[in-house]
Amino acid sequence: MKHELFISENVKLSIIVPVFNTKEYLARCLDSLINQDLSEVEIILVDDGSCDGSEMICRQYAEKYSCIKLIRQENSGIAVARQKGMENVRGKYFTFCDSDDFVAPDFYKNLYDAAEKADADIAQCGYSLYYSDENIVSCPDSATGVVIRRANGDCSKIMDVLLLSPPLTVRRIHRTSLAQKFTIGFEPDIRIAEDLLFSSQMFLITKKVVYVNNDGYFYRQSRQGRQTQIGDERLMDFFLIFDKLSNFADRYIIRRKKEIASLEINTLVYQIPRLEERIRPCYYQQFLSRLTCGKLFFYTWASFVYCWKIRLLKYYALNALCCPLLMLTAVFRNVPMIAVPLLDAVVFMRKGNFFKRFKRKIV
Repeated sequence: MKHELFISENVKLSIIVPVFNTKEYLARCLDSLINQDLSEVEIILVDDGSCDGSEMICRQYAEKYSCIKLIRQENSGIAVARQKGMENVRGKYFTFCDSDDFVAPDFYKNLYDAAEKADADIAQCGYSLYYSDENIVSCPDSATGVVIRRANGDCSKIMDVLLLSPPLTVRRIHRTSLAQKFTIGFEPDIRIAEDLLFSSQMFLITKKVVYVNNDGYFYRQSRQGRQTQIGDERLMDFFLIFDKLSNFADRYIIRRKKEIASLEINTLVYQIPRLEERIRPCYYQQFLSRLTCGKLFFYTWASFVYCWKIRLLKYYALNALCCPLLMLTAVFRNVPMIAVPLLDAVVFMRKGNFFKRFKRKIV
């Protein structure tokens, strides 16, 4: 017999949960979603070909609760699973929850109420890094909250939010009609950082974002099988992501070139320390070919502007060192013997090692 929870013709929120081999954590995740304070919620489970018993847990919950819809597919990856979930949403808003994470009882109610009150396209909050019951690290993301409040609905400033905060979709709810209007979703050829393309597209077309002071999403860390330190050829997908993002902006005539250029360079440089040696030459070649003076102008401009917005004086000094080095790298991008050492120096500076060594010498 099914439990009649959250049943309504007018679904407020659709929660998409891709599931793949998370049997140990899945029940806690689903229990936290079932026990939300918000009513009229649907939970869309997409079993991505699990083979550890997760599929049985999904079936048991779907048989017990009417608010749960179960979709099964052959193992195709998280991007395909999320897209399949999006194709089945009925809610005014939708969001995602990873099947090894869990949420506080009032997490989605706080986001939904804030979005409704502000008539916002996106409601965003912080999150918590979950290591164990005794070790939870709160990440309130106060800098993002400050920027959103300053923007006060000005869509020309909304992109600041993405440039200042991680693209984690799980701590946001999104207006369904907006994503459908611009056919925003997840693409199967993106094997890593699928959040980045989706979040970037959403922020490019959203009109209003509201911030909620809430860190009730518990993002599980150190789980075996979680892909957090990928260094192989999948990192090359970042170039594909920014090609798709530029094409999206051109298709809908969205004039955000400086924001996209800044996000692109910042993201691509950030991946360099993760690279395996065997793909480093190919990655460097692709990166240097994109390092134009025009993009660097936008990157430099944005770097100092955002340092001012979040009041981090340390990064003024870092940018004062890194931006000229990147400019030199762009000038010599066709001379790898010069460009590659310059790029490595930028990575070294951005990691803060310069300050650490400088401090040791003083001491």
